[in-house]
Amino acid sequence: MDINDNLHQDDLRQDDLHQKVLSLLLDEAGVVLPDTELAALKQDTAIRSLLNDLLTKVSAKADAFAMQAISVPIDHINLADRIALADSEAVTCPPERVIAVAADIIATDIIATEIKNSQFVGETREQPTTATDDRQQSASLSQEKTHEAIGSEENIVKEPNQQNERLLLAETLSAKTLSAKTLEPNPPADVLPPADVLPPVDVLSPIEIHHKVPVEEESWQAMLFSPFEQHANAASPAAGTKPLRPGQIPVGMPNPANCPPQYTQPKAKINIANARVGTPFHSDVDISLDNGAKAEILDVSFAKDIGLIFDQATSSLSGTPTESGDIEVTVTWSCHSAPYFSTKVLFIVNPDPRSLWKILEPPADDRYFKENVDHKLISAPGVNIAAASRRGRSHEHVGSFRDDDFFISSNRDTGWNIMLVADGAGSAKNSRKGSQIVTETVGHYLSAQLSGDKGRELKERIINWAPEDQRVVGETFIRQFHHASVIAINNIKNESLIAEETVKSYSTTLLATVSFRTGTELFAAAFWMGDGAIAAYGPVGKVRILGTPDSGEYAGQTRFLDVDAVGDPEFSKRVSIGKWTGISHLVLMTDGVSDPRFETDNGLQNPQKWDALIAEISPCLSDNPQAAEQLAEWLNFFSPGNHDDRTIVVSW
Repeated sequence: MDINDNLHQDDLRQDDLHQKVLSLLLDEAGVVLPDTELAALKQDTAIRSLLNDLLTKVSAKADAFAMQAISVPIDHINLADRIALADSEAVTCPPERVIAVAADIIATDIIATEIKNSQFVGETREQPTTATDDRQQSASLSQEKTHEAIGSEENIVKEPNQQNERLLLAETLSAKTLSAKTLEPNPPADVLPPADVLPPVDVLSPIEIHHKVPVEEESWQAMLFSPFEQHANAASPAAGTKPLRPGQIPVGMPNPANCPPQYTQPKAKINIANARVGTPFHSDVDISLDNGAKAEILDVSFAKDIGLIFDQATSSLSGTPTESGDIEVTVTWSCHSAPYFSTKVLFIVNPDPRSLWKILEPPADDRYFKENVDHKLISAPGVNIAAASRRGRSHEHVGSFRDDDFFISSNRDTGWNIMLVADGAGSAKNSRKGSQIVTETVGHYLSAQLSGDKGRELKERIINWAPEDQRVVGETFIRQFHHASVIAINNIKNESLIAEETVKSYSTTLLATVSFRTGTELFAAAFWMGDGAIAAYGPVGKVRILGTPDSGEYAGQTRFLDVDAVGDPEFSKRVSIGKWTGISHLVLMTDGVSDPRFETDNGLQNPQKWDALIAEISPCLSDNPQAAEQLAEWLNFFSPGNHDDRTIVVSW
C-alpha cells in the first residue's frame, strides 16, 4: 500500500470524524437536518476548516496532557527510554494513541538528528498548505528516514550512539504499526522485513545497550520510585537488630498482660414509671440485660434538680417532681462482666392536667350574659343557706357561658325556706337563660304560696302531722310544684317568641325543695326533674335521697322541664315529702357535682360517699360570713373527665 492509499484512508477517517463531530454539535444545539443537508454542510469549506482546526487543537491538547507525566523535555531523554515510555503507554492506551506517540518520537528524533548533521542547511522546503499535505510530507519523511535507518548494517557499527537508537526506534515503530494494522501485512519489495535485518530481540533489549544515562535522567527515575523505596526502608529493621527468639516481646510494644481488660457492654432495658408534676412520686428502677445476667443499679442522676432522689439501697426514685417533660436520666449500673456502665433513658413527668385548660371569657355584650361564678348566703337565727354556682372547665376552655343557675329564699314570718338548682342543657344554645327563667319563676311562685296565712296554715298541719294532715300537705305541694312548672314553661315560651328562638333552645332541668325546721325535726318537700341529686343527710352514716334522677341510656341523657313533663299523668311521682329528726344538712346539686362525687345512681345511695362529701364542705360552711364564697371555691376541684358546670345549695 503506497502513501496515496494511506492518505486516502486518512481522508476517509477524517471525513468520518467530521461527520461525528458535526452530528454531536447539531444534537447539542437541538437541530435535526436531513441527510442531504447534513452532507452539504459537511462539504462546506468554512465548516471543514473549522473542524480541521478543532481536531488539530484537540490533538495538541491530548498530547500536552500525555506529556505532562514527563518531568524533563523530550529531547533530553534518550531514544531507548522514549521507546520504553512508548511501551508503557501502550499498556493502557489504544493502538491509535500508541501510533501517535511513536510517530511523534521518531519524527522529533529524525528532525533533531538532521538538524545536527546540517543535512537540511540550504534546502528550501515548501510549507504545507493543508492538513493533508502536512501529513503526506511527514509520512514520506518518516518512511524515507526509516528505510535509511534499516538499510545497512554498516550504519549500525559506525554510529552506535545515534544509528543504533534509530534502529531500535524503527523496529519498535514497525511492530507497533503492524499491531495497530496501519501498515500492509506485506511490506513493499524495497523494504526488507525487520526480522531479516535486525538482530534478535535479546540483542536489542535496552539492558544490553551500553548507553550512559544523564544525571537528570537518574534523578527522574529516582523520583518515580522513591515512595516505594521509602516504604521499604521504613519497614526494614534497623541495622544491627537481632532477630527475636520464640516468645520474645519486641522492645517498646505493650505487654498484653499489662493491658486493661476490654469489656463488651450488654444492652440494658431500664423501666421507670411515669410521674406527674406536683404529685408525690415513688417508683422502683428496674433493669434487665439482654444476655440474662443480673445487674445492679449504682446511681440515677438528672441533668438538673427536679425534686427526685435515688435510693441505692431500695433501687428506687422518690420525691415530688417540680417540672414536667421528657427528662434525660443517666442510670449507672454494673454486672459480673464489667464494673461500670451507664445508660441514658427518658423519664416522663406528665404535666398537671389543670395547667392544660384555657380560661376564655365569654362575650360581655351577649344578650343572655351570665356571670362565670355566682354565690349567695342566707344566715339568720335558725337558718343557714349557702348557694354557689361555677362555670365548668369545658365552658372556660371554649369561652362559653355557665348554663347552671340557682335560687334560694327564706321567709322569716312563716319559716319556710326555698332552694332550687337548674342545669341548662349543654346542647341548647339558650339554656343558660332557660335555667334562669325556671329558677326565678318557680322560686318566686313558691315564695308567694308559702307566705302569709297559707304558709302558716300549711306549717300547722306539718307540725301536727296526722294522716289527714299528711294527705293535705302532699296534695298541696304536688299542685304547687305543677303550677310553678307550668308557669315557668309559659315564661320560656314567651321569651322564645320575643327572641325568635325555639322553645327547645331553652331546655333545662329543675330540682327544688321547700323546708322548715321545728326543734330537731326537719320537714322537706322535693320536686325532681332531670339529673343531679337531692338528699337529707344526717346523722353521720345515714342519708335519704328525695327522689330519683332521670338518667338516660347514655351519659348526659336526662329529662328537661317541658310541656310533656308537666302533662305526664305520673307527674306526682316526681314530688316527695318527709319529716325526720337528726338531719344536719339538706343538699341540692346539679350533675356537675353529683357525677364526680357519686359517679352512678347507686353511688347516691352510699352513705360513705355522703359522709366524705359533707366532711369536705364543712370547713367552708363553718365560716358563716364567707361560707358561700368558700363553697364556690370548693367547686373548682379537679376531677378527670368531669368538667361541667357545678352548682350546689346547702342548708344546715
